[in-house]
Amino acid sequence: MPQPTLLDVAKKQNADKQIGVIDEAFRSTPEIALLPVKTIKGRDFKTLIRTGLPTVGFRSANEGVTPDKSRWENRQVSCSPITPRWECDTAVAAAYEGTTEEFCLLQGDGTLRATFIALAKQMYYGTGNGGDAKGFPGLIQQVDAALTVDAQGTTDDTASSVWALRFGLKDIQLVVGGDGKMVMSKPSSVRLKDNDGNVYYGYSQELSAWLGLQVGSIHSVGRIKNLTTDSGKGLTDDLVAELLEKFPDGYEPHALLMTRRSRRQLQKSRVAAGYAPTPTESQGIPIYTTPALLNTESLAL
Repeated sequence: MPQPTLLDVAKKQNADKQIGVIDEAFRSTPEIALLPVKTIKGRDFKTLIRTGLPTVGFRSANEGVTPDKSRWENRQVSCSPITPRWECDTAVAAAYEGTTEEFCLLQGDGTLRATFIALAKQMYYGTGNGGDAKGFPGLIQQVDAALTVDAQGTTDDTASSVWALRFGLKDIQLVVGGDGKMVMSKPSSVRLKDNDGNVYYGYSQELSAWLGLQVGSIHSVGRIKNLTTDSGKGLTDDLVAELLEKFPDGYEPHALLMTRRSRRQLQKSRVAAGYAPTPTESQGIPIYTTPALLNTESLAL
C-alpha cells in the first residue's frame, strides 16, 4: 500500500478550497510531492538504522562458524514548529477586482508556496548552510562521505549539488508531529497595528505544523557536490554514474534533484555528441529541478 503524502495529510484537516491551493503549491517543490509522510503523536521519535550487514560464509563439514550480526544505530528524529502567517489591510483586499474569498485564497497560495520551498530547503541544508537554525537537521548533515562525489569546482560560493534520493518507510520520509496535524486556518478578521501603534483592521491566516525529516539508511541519500561554472566542473552523466556506483545493489535512488543550472550543464555535456533535448533522466533515474537548491553553496559544504 503506498504511503501517504503531505497532501493526503492536509486533506484530512482542511477545507476543499484550501486543498486546491495546497495541491497547486506542491507543483513548485517536486521533492515535497515525492516525500512520503509518517505521522507521530508527539514531536520526536527514535528510528533504528542498519549501518552494516553480518558477515556470512560457507563452512567445512565438522567445522563451526563465527556468529555475526547486523550493525545498528539509533537516531533521534525531532520535529520543529512552522507557523507562517499572512496579514493584509481590509482596504487592500477590497481593492481587489474579485471577491474577498478569492483574494484570501491568493494570499494563502503564496504563503503555502513559500512554506514548501522553505521546507524543501530545510530538507537539503538543515540547521545551517542556507537552512533555518531553528528547523530540523537536513541531508547535508546526514549524507555519508562514502556516498558523495566531488565535482571539484574551484570558485567558492558558486557551487551547487545534485542529490540522489530514495524515498520510503525505511529510507527518506517527512515526519509530521502532533498526531499529523497540518492545519491552514480559515482567513479571519483581525485587529492590526502600524509601526506607530495605530490600529486598523485586516485579514489574517496561519499554517500550523510540526515537521521533521527521517533518513532511514545511510544508503538512502547520495550527493554530487561542488558543481560550478568553472570549465569542466559542471554536471555530466559520468558524474551521475560515479555516484550511482557507490550505492549498494538494491538501493538505487528513486530521483535526482538538482537546480536548473545543473540540468542545463548536463544537457550541454550531451550536446557534444549531437543534439540533446532537455534531460529528464540520467542512468535511468528521473530528474527533477527544484528552486530549493542553491547555486551559491560554499565549496566547504
